[in-house]
Formats: sequence, structure tokens, C-alpha cells
Amino acid sequence: MKKGIAASKGYAIGKVFIQEHEEIVITDAKIEDVAAEKENLRVALEASKQQLTAIKEKTLAEIGEHEAAVFEAHLTLLDDPEFTGQMEMTIENDSLNAMKAVQNVTDTFVMIFESMDDAYMRERAADIKDVSKRIISNLAGKGGSAFAITEENTVVVAHDLTPSDTAQLDRSKVCGFLTNIGGRTSHSAIMARTLEIPAVVGLGDITTSVKNGDLVIVDGIEGVAIINPSEEVVAEYKAKKEAFAAEQEELKKLIEVKTVTKSGKRVEVCGNIGKPEDIDQVLANGGDVSGFNAVIRAIKKTCETNGIECYGYIDGYRGLVNNNYIRLDGSETASGILTKGGSIIGSSTNAIVFHYKVEHEDGTVTYEDLSDQCVRNVKEAGFDCVFTLGGDSTQKSARDLFLKGINTIGVPKTIDNDVACTDVTFGYNTAVHVATEALDRLHTTAETHDRIMVLEVMGRFAGWIALESAISGGADVALIPEIPYDINKAAEAINKRKANGKKFSVVVVSEGAHPINAEQTTHEAEGIDNKAGISVKFGGEGNRVAKQLKELTGLDSRCTILGYMQRGGTPTAYDRVLSTKYGAKAMELAMEGKFGVLTVIKNGKLDCVPLEVVVGENKEIGAVQGGTAESNVRYVTMEDDLVKTARDVGICLGD
Repeated sequence: MKKGIAASKGYAIGKVFIQEHEEIVITDAKIEDVAAEKENLRVALEASKQQLTAIKEKTLAEIGEHEAAVFEAHLTLLDDPEFTGQMEMTIENDSLNAMKAVQNVTDTFVMIFESMDDAYMRERAADIKDVSKRIISNLAGKGGSAFAITEENTVVVAHDLTPSDTAQLDRSKVCGFLTNIGGRTSHSAIMARTLEIPAVVGLGDITTSVKNGDLVIVDGIEGVAIINPSEEVVAEYKAKKEAFAAEQEELKKLIEVKTVTKSGKRVEVCGNIGKPEDIDQVLANGGDVSGFNAVIRAIKKTCETNGIECYGYIDGYRGLVNNNYIRLDGSETASGILTKGGSIIGSSTNAIVFHYKVEHEDGTVTYEDLSDQCVRNVKEAGFDCVFTLGGDSTQKSARDLFLKGINTIGVPKTIDNDVACTDVTFGYNTAVHVATEALDRLHTTAETHDRIMVLEVMGRFAGWIALESAISGGADVALIPEIPYDINKAAEAINKRKANGKKFSVVVVSEGAHPINAEQTTHEAEGIDNKAGISVKFGGEGNRVAKQLKELTGLDSRCTILGYMQRGGTPTAYDRVLSTKYGAKAMELAMEGKFGVLTVIKNGKLDCVPLEVVVGENKEIGAVQGGTAESNVRYVTMEDDLVKTARDVGICLGD
């Protein structure tokens, strides 16, 4: 008997099939024809996209939409210049072969993920590995097909199963799986639970403890694997398996049982995060924003304390349009969510009710004002208040719905920390923590190899994440959107360190940073409607800075784009407390009848301000330089303590 982690409930008895991958040897060989090698990478990426598209469609048809979204995220990763773009840059700058370039970029991302404290975030390294393995396999001409299983009652045994491996399992033949590594939050484990395939992971050495054809029992309740059991043990587990199946059938009878409310008063939670500019990021991560669930929990708990019913619209404003909601108070779904990243009710930053994307049967797309429909849905449901969790665009819609007769109360959410009228937004502290953790690890690489390590972080037009993480992570240079930089100034600071015997430096670059008299580095977001205020996506400034610093200092320079890692995982203690305070305050305001407002923190104290002040035409805080025509955004100013502190400790800001 071997003890592991119970990843998917149930019992399975079957013959072992050991998954074995053909080893692909990756060398450090340099290449002469850079263009040809970049073309090889392009072909491999395209093949990977085709394979993942097929897997996604199979998953959608056989498993479900939620599970298929995993592969949509994988496809997005293949199109992401923060990932594949770095592979191309590595080929071009270092003349490395494509397989080695893919491996190097992957190793950087995986290192950061696997070093995180949060178990959920550590498991996301498996997604990166899955995509990378597929690219390398296609580069080597091995294709990306899954292993073939021909016999029924087969237990798959593997070192690990990737999401694509799990999605392609033939459920008519595979009755369970066992792995050396993994945890309950891995996508393969989640898919196993959806497929109702018993699974035990984290067994350590199961691949070397069994051989093909061995009889094995998978106990997905206790998390154990029993190898070549006796007849008595087999009989015992057959009985357990039958009892478990009977229990599941009884539970299925409760699926259609409706919840009957006793009180006529209901309070609804509408969660909608971020900004429309972040649409690509939201679709790739599934709305992973730390602290979201803590706010929902605080509202739910306050409702329960006061005998008020609490509901949540599924996928934010999209749920509001489609009148799709669930009850949260007293629900198992809404239990134990304080420490969970993401949102238990989903989100939809692309769903703008006043400019809603409607896809017609003939394939045409129109954008329509569905706000009246939303108003009807809220009033017919009898909800007294709608809470909107999000950034400036979310709160703008909340303001406009309030003007149409819906009681709304906003809660400020964005990792960028750029919502006007409040000192801090929930999710920001966790993002800074992740960036700081990445800088800590990049420091060792920089010092070991005498390199300049550049870290690109999010923030769009606001440099809060870059500036605060630079201070907490001991960076030498920090480039933010509010201060157009002179690359020569940054190089001068690094050369000064080199002259003093320090042949390495760490640089933080905000994605929206830009040189003096130059525009921000952006790439087009395909298929995005410009009328919704979404036209470009930031990214790539870190690579530009790294290349220029290499030329100006003579030091090897590498860039890591932190990307979506800043948005997910377990919230920090600070964000948990902040989110709870925001949620409780929002409910207090609702019970006091104060609507059309945003909960804020000013000078450390909870308060509220009219939504009109937050998103109206009059700016509370303008940009230092390079402002935008967006609704109110809170920018870093030259008088901010963070700027003064950075200068005091010798961080070059590029000016």
C-alpha cells in the first residue's frame, strides 16, 4: 500500500498502464540562420495551436465548458508575446536553437511559479510545462498525440498527467490514475473529478513501484494505492465501489430540488472585475484576482448576521444580462472561500451592458445597449442592491445603472491600484507580493551570472506595482509610466554599480513605461471593439529595455515578463483583511440606504464617495505626464512618498 493525496473521489480496480514519453534531447547548440530557426518555432507553435484546438473542442463536447477553458488559456499562452515572444527574442539575441530557447523561457516562468507559497499558484507551473512540452515535441517532429489505451479497466500510472493528457483519456477504458507528483488543485485533478475518474496523486515513486499489467486498487477517498492486492482485499473494495456508486445515484436525485426562500428581502452580489483594457488577461486567467472571494464572503457573512438573503450573478455583468444567478448564503459553494484566489461566481470584464457584444445566428456581431434588460432583470428578481466589484470601467457601468434606477454600491478592485478616490484597491497588495517574490529570485540569477535581470510588471498607465515592488525587492532601476525615461540615465546608474564592483543589476519596468518622446509599447488586441474603449494591450517594454541596456553597458541582459502571475493565487493577509473590510462596509451602506457610491479608504479610514466623483469628467488626480482620456485614474505623482523613498534609497527612475 502506498499513501498519496486523494485528488478525485471513488474507487477503481484495474490493470496498470505506465505512461512513458520518448525522451527529447535538448542541446545548447548555437544556430547561424536565425530567421530559419524562428520559422521553425512559428511552425511548431501553429501545430501546437491546432492540436490544442482539437483537444479544447473534444473537452467542450465530452467534459464541459469550464474544463475546456483550460485549453483556451493554453491557446492564449501560445499567442502571448510575454511567453512565445520571449522565445523569439532568445533565438534572436542569443542565437540559440528553438528547443533550447523554449526550455530557457519555460524554466524562468516555472521557477517563479513553483517558488510561490500558494499551492494553487504552484500548480499553475504544470500548465506552462504542458504547453512547453507540446511545443518542444512539435519542434522535434514527435507530434503531440496522446498515449493509446486499448483495454478496459485500465489504471494509468504516470510521473504526472498534464491537463491535455487528462482531457484525452478514454473514459470507456480508463477507470483511474496514479501519479508521482501533483496536488488537488492541479488541472488534471480537477478534470478527474469532473470526469468522475478516481485519482491519487503525490505518490512519490509509483511509476517505479509497479509494472505494466499489475493489478492495482485506486482508493480516491483515503488517497492510497494498493498494488497486487489479495482476493479478500479486492472483494472488499468491490463492495466499497458498489456502495459509493449507489450513494452517488441517490445524490443525483437532489439535483432538481429547488431552494425555497422564506424572506421577501434579497441582496444580490454582482462581481465584475478589472478594466475593459484587460479583456485578454481576464479571458486567459479566468478572473484570478486575489481578494475577490474575501469580499463576497464578507458581504455574505454580514447578510447572514442580519437575516438578509444574498445572491450572486454568475460571470458578473454577463449574468446580469442573462438573469443567471445563484444563492450564496447557506451555500456550500460560498464556504471556505476566504483564502481562495479568483471568483467563485466568475467574472466578465468584456461584458459592458451599455455596449454589449451580441453574436447572431448568421455569424454577424452587433453591439447593443442592454441596460434596460438588466434593469428589468434586477427589479423582477426583487433584489434591493447590486454590489459591483471592479475597476473604473466596472464602476462607470454601476454609476450609469444607478442613474437608471438600480441601487448600486461599488467596491474598488484592480491590481493596478489606480481607482480614483481611494488609497488602495484590493488585489494590489498581493500583486506587489508576487512581484517582490519574483525579484528576490531574479536577484540570485543576476548575481550568479553577472547579468542585468529585467522584470516587466503590470500597471498600464499607473506605476504603483513597479515602484512599490522595486523598493521592497531591492531593485536598482524602476521605470514607470508617469515618468518618461531616458535609457541612458538607467545605463549610467548600472555602469556606476559596475565600476564599484557590482557586475549585476535588477531593473523593474512597468508595462506602460515609455522613453521620453516615444509612445508606449503595445500590440493590437484582435477582435476587440474600439467603441468599448479597448484598442491595445500593453507588453514588450521590458524586452526593449533589456536589449538597450545590453548595448549600453556590455552586460548580458535578460527579461522576464511576469504577466498573469500577478493576478492569481491566495491573497495576502493584508488583502484578506482589506477585502473583508470593504465587503462589510458595502453591506453597512446598503442597510443604511446609501446607494450610487463607492466604498473607499482615505487616510486609513473606511468611507464612501459618489460614483459620479469616481468616474465623472472631473479628475481627482491627473497624470504627471502622458495622461489619457479614460475615466478617473489614480496615478503616481512626484509628491508621493513612494517616489521620494525610491530616490532616497538610490533607485534610478530614469529621469
